[in-house]
Amino acid sequence: ALDEISNNAGFKFTHNSVGSKTVIKDSNPTASVYDVQVGLADMAAGYFWITSERLKMTTFTTAVATDKIFLWVLEKNESWEDEFVYFTRNMLVPFHPSLWMLLLWSIFLISIAAVWFCKNDGTYGIW
Repeated sequence: ALDEISNNAGFKFTHNSVGSKTVIKDSNPTASVYDVQVGLADMAAGYFWITSERLKMTTFTTAVATDKIFLWVLEKNESWEDEFVYFTRNMLVPFHPSLWMLLLWSIFLISIAAVWFCKNDGTYGIW
């Protein structure tokens, strides 16, 4: 289907070349960028990230979509246990203790009601 569409549109649809898969074995998107770098392809389109390695190979257009990825690393030191307790307590700070109790009781009561109104055959929602 893609071959027919590409022929009608006037361009050739190809996957990575054999040469790029031989040179770059780790990732197909990087192999596609390599094909553009060496002149085997005019463009490479798809969902792949603009990495520094790929940016050294060729230029890119403005990204259509971006992913926001964060990496949090906790550095372990001598007072790690104290910090763990501190961070755990701070996680509970946004709500008052009575609200936490209300949330836990609500979850408990709703789960009891879900089990109570469940039929033996596993169907839900029929009261």
